[in-house]
Amino acid sequence: FVYWPVRHACIDTEAASLSVQIENMIQIWEFGIKQILGVVADVHLRKSMGVVLLIPDQFQRRDIIVMSEIILNHLNFGRLMLLQESVSATVALGIS
Repeated sequence: FVYWPVRHACIDTEAASLSVQIENMIQIWEFGIKQILGVVADVHLRKSMGVVLLIPDQFQRRDIIVMSEIILNHLNFGRLMLLQESVSATVALGIS
């Protein structure tokens, strides 16, 4: 059974433990990466790819670190760029 891992801009540790929620995020992201994006689970291929993680402004630092570790260590991507929502909205408007 998969719990909804993120609620109210943080990893929901009230519904399940942090380790269970990490496993839930891995399952959800793995499904999306394989089934929707069509990226195979080949470690060498993924190590050559990068991920842009768009983070809501109110996310806690601990949760950002957890998601970064999932992307780099469990999903085996080679690079990660973190981008805050407000920054991306500003760049999209051309106000930078």
